[in-house]
Amino acid sequence: MRRAIVVFLVLIGCRKETLPEFCYNNEQIYCIGENNIRMFKVEGRDMLTPAIEITPDGGFITSTYSPGFPGEREGLLIRWDRNGNIIWYKHLRDDRHRFSGIHRVKGDKYLVDNWAGGNFWEVDLQGNITQTSIPGINSDEYEYNESVSGWDRIVSIYKADSLRLCLRAYDVESYTKLWVRCDTVHKTEPILGQIVFKHREGFVGAGPARDNDNAFLMFKVDSTGRLLWSRLVNIGLSLKVSVGIEAYDGNIFLFGQGGTMMKFDSLGNLLWHKRTVDYFPDGTGMSGVYGLSYTPDGKYMAIGNPDYNFRRCISALKFDDEGNIYFARLYCLVDGSIGYPVYSRTTTDGYIVVSGSCFFRGDENLYPCVFKIDKDGNVVWE
Repeated sequence: MRRAIVVFLVLIGCRKETLPEFCYNNEQIYCIGENNIRMFKVEGRDMLTPAIEITPDGGFITSTYSPGFPGEREGLLIRWDRNGNIIWYKHLRDDRHRFSGIHRVKGDKYLVDNWAGGNFWEVDLQGNITQTSIPGINSDEYEYNESVSGWDRIVSIYKADSLRLCLRAYDVESYTKLWVRCDTVHKTEPILGQIVFKHREGFVGAGPARDNDNAFLMFKVDSTGRLLWSRLVNIGLSLKVSVGIEAYDGNIFLFGQGGTMMKFDSLGNLLWHKRTVDYFPDGTGMSGVYGLSYTPDGKYMAIGNPDYNFRRCISALKFDDEGNIYFARLYCLVDGSIGYPVYSRTTTDGYIVVSGSCFFRGDENLYPCVFKIDKDGNVVWE
């Protein structure tokens, strides 16, 4: 096992003279230093953070991977408490595929998957790990495990050989296949950009449309896999969907890469869309949104990466069911950058925890890092 250096940090303020020029006199830019970040340093290895899951005590588990070549890929699970202190960490290894999602499945157990299916790992809150597999997964398919419903099943979205966008559900006790349902109306492209999320006793899947850069597919199944509706969405912009969530009012929010926010009714009909570039400082927008969380005051927080002019930053947008914007803010890391992409979850005590990979000047590696904000966008640690 590689030697790891664990860094525990406390929250202190940055001296003004250490801040970049763009930090001054702009309430939309929240400059943070290394002291605002909780970080895990892995010697001699870049580690990217593709997933985060909440634990019942208000803490969280991050799943990271090293972007090496086949035969060199390593995963790292880190359990953090609510204050960002590390409780334990575990190394994983898969010589073929990189690690992807982490999902709560069996009470206090979590399932870690890799991007192309095949091997899976169960881990409990004490860090005990068991390797398992799900029968019937073809590792040559594009497999994305994105959602868990009621802790009784895991639902994956993937591209079938016929270029159909499909959802597939597994029981989380036995990992036996429950059902498969494909959108038989439209065809998809074999590229990134498929998502799935839970919506009112069912699941919504979305992905790129074939031969149409300005459109994407969206369809819904019920909990038994019965197809309820299917849509081809075209808003005249070139985008791929990156994250979705059920709205408080029962409708649907989606974000597309490029930072376009869209709202649909419960039947998949488009209600409106907005460009996030209109709300951020200096004309920057959100080039990618991968975290979409509920806030305890009945609003939402979108977390993503801003355009190239602010690559050291991440972006946060708070909005309500009608699309009213409460704030659009950049969190910029002084003397470093927050790696792409970033993710978020709402903790059990109502905070938004953001996970990503951090790079600091003078150090050549990306390290798993987290920070936490409250409903008003303030960086907080208890």
